[in-house]
Amino acid sequence: MAKFSYVARDINGMLYKGVVEAIDKKEVRLSLRQKGYYPTTIRSARQWKQLSIFNSISNDDVAIFADQLSIMVEAGIPLVRALTTIAEQTKNERFRQIISTIRQDVESGSSFADALRKYPKIFSNLFVSLVKTGEVGGVLSKSLKQIAEYLDNERQIKRKVKSAFVYPKIVMGLCVVVVIFMVTFIVPRFMTIYSEMKVTLPLPTRIILGVSKFVPKYWWLLLFGAGSIYFGYKQFKTSNTGKRFFDKAMLYMPIIGNLGKKMVVCRFIKVLSALTISGVPIMQALDVAKQVANNTVMDEVVAKIQDNVNAGGGLKEPISQSEIFPPMVVQIVAMGEEVGNLGDSLDKSSKYLDREIDDHVKRLIVKIEPATTVIIAAVVGLILMAIYLPMFDMVKLATAK
Repeated sequence: MAKFSYVARDINGMLYKGVVEAIDKKEVRLSLRQKGYYPTTIRSARQWKQLSIFNSISNDDVAIFADQLSIMVEAGIPLVRALTTIAEQTKNERFRQIISTIRQDVESGSSFADALRKYPKIFSNLFVSLVKTGEVGGVLSKSLKQIAEYLDNERQIKRKVKSAFVYPKIVMGLCVVVVIFMVTFIVPRFMTIYSEMKVTLPLPTRIILGVSKFVPKYWWLLLFGAGSIYFGYKQFKTSNTGKRFFDKAMLYMPIIGNLGKKMVVCRFIKVLSALTISGVPIMQALDVAKQVANNTVMDEVVAKIQDNVNAGGGLKEPISQSEIFPPMVVQIVAMGEEVGNLGDSLDKSSKYLDREIDDHVKRLIVKIEPATTVIIAAVVGLILMAIYLPMFDMVKLATAK
C-alpha cells in the first residue's frame, strides 16, 4: 500500500483535498468516485514532506484549529463543511492532510472523537474526551471552546516561564564565549610574558594556564564529552527511574520547586475542571487529568484519590495529605465537594493558580537577573585575578630591589 494525495470536487463544485492509502492511482480514483467525488489530481504523497520539521504540528496549530472549529460549529455550520473550510486555509501541509482525512472519516459515518483518536500525538486524551462528551451531549461547540481556552492558557503559561529563563540563557551563553576567548587568546599572551621573566606562578594562575593549554589542543574531546553527557542525560530522563528523579526534582528543587508544583497542580486541576463541568465521570476525568499532568508524583496522588473515591470518599483528604497542593486549593476544592459544585470550585482553583504562577514568574525574573550577573562577574573576575596575580608579585619584587 502506498500513500496518494488527491484534489477532488463534489457535485456542487466544493473542493476537497486529502491523503489516502491505496495500491495505485486507479484504486484511489475508484474509491473517490464511489463517495461521490470527482478527482482532478492524484499523485504519490511525498513522505519526506510529511516528516519535515517545517511541517511539524505545534500546540499553537492545534489551539487555532480548536478555536476556529468552535466558532464555526457555534455559528451553525455543519462539522464536515467546517473541517473542509479549515483544511483549505491551513498553511501547514501535514496538518491540512490530517484534517482532510478526519473530515473524510466523519463524512463516512465515524464520530469526530474516533476520527481524532487516530492521531494521539496531535490530539491529546483531553481533546478527544471533551469532543466525545460534546458530541454525546450535543454541545460540541462548547467543548471545543473549552479545549481552545485550555490550550491557549497553557501556551501563555509556557511562554511566561520560558521568558523567565531567556535572559539567563543569553547571559550565560555570552559568559561561555567570553571565557573561551580569554582562555584561548588572552591568557596565553600573559603566560608568554611570565615565562620569559621566570616568575613563579600562583596556583590559580597555573590552573588557568593548564586550561588554556588543554582547550585549544583537546577541544574535540570536550565536544565528545559534552555530547556523551547530553546523550546519557536523554537516555536517563526517558527511563522510569530518570523520569521519577526529574519529576521530583522539578517539584522540590530550590528556587524553582514551588513554581513547578503550581504548574503541575494547575495543569491537573484545569483538565479535571473542564472534564467535570462537561459531565465526564470522575474516575475517567482523573485518568485523563493524570496523563495531561505527566508527573510521577502527581500519579501517586491521583492513585490515592481514585482509591478514596472508590471507597466512597472525595478529593479533599488525599490532596490535603499530599505535599504539592497549596492549602488554598485544598480548601476551595473541599468547599466545592460540600456544596456539590466541584467543577466550578476546580475552575476557581485553576484561576487562582494562574495568578500565582504569573506572580511567581515575575518574582523569579527579578531574582534571576542579578544572580546571573553576579555569577558571570565572579567567573570573569576569577580569571582576571589569576592572570594578574603574578604581576602583583613582580611589582613586589621590583619594589624590594
